[in-house]
Amino acid sequence: MESKVEKGCFFLSAAISDAFKSGLFPERAKLEVYKELVFWRDQYKKLRITHDPIRAAYIYQQEVDRSMEAYKKSKYGPQIKCAKGCSFCCYQHVSVSQDEAMLIREFLEEDKVSYNEQLMKAQLGKGEHEYKTLAFKDKRCMFLNDKGECGIYEVRPCACRKHVVLSDPKECSVEEFPDGLVLKGLDVTSELITSGMYNATSGGSMADMVHKALQEKPINNNQ
Repeated sequence: MESKVEKGCFFLSAAISDAFKSGLFPERAKLEVYKELVFWRDQYKKLRITHDPIRAAYIYQQEVDRSMEAYKKSKYGPQIKCAKGCSFCCYQHVSVSQDEAMLIREFLEEDKVSYNEQLMKAQLGKGEHEYKTLAFKDKRCMFLNDKGECGIYEVRPCACRKHVVLSDPKECSVEEFPDGLVLKGLDVTSELITSGMYNATSGGSMADMVHKALQEKPINNNQ
């Protein structure tokens, strides 16, 4: 969902990279995009100096939420098909930052939220391309509960927060439409906020980064 493409010394989200390739942005606009990316990257670096990294990640997630709320109120809002109970996108590869992974670890400990360890193990070491080769049942997000709801919704990654589709949600099923063309909504600001954070810290797949965070600081079940 959030594969990153190297562009010079920066990493851009797949959505922005694809928009560049499609000609959606003229050359002058591309320069402005890079300037905004640098802004969000530098702001995050400063934020990590004045705040705990976990808090910094949460602040940027809230920035994405605010930008997405504005996007939903734009002319594209009525076209958004995403709604509670739809979990097709929870079977995709998702990237998270190092700080987001630590935020998730903290949430798991404080809120006693469980996760599927078997799914985590199945997804470890799987990049975006390798992830697609997994059996459908093994692509399920390790935080998706039996009701089809996100167990870490409050601290879900920016990659999830900015993901919306404008096409028929049935086409989002990677089981029925593995090569389907889904029309995704594009909020440039949300993409750049997320990419800015990823450029300021390390990141990787959800399974890899959360596993690393749990290894570095195991959950204290006695709290």
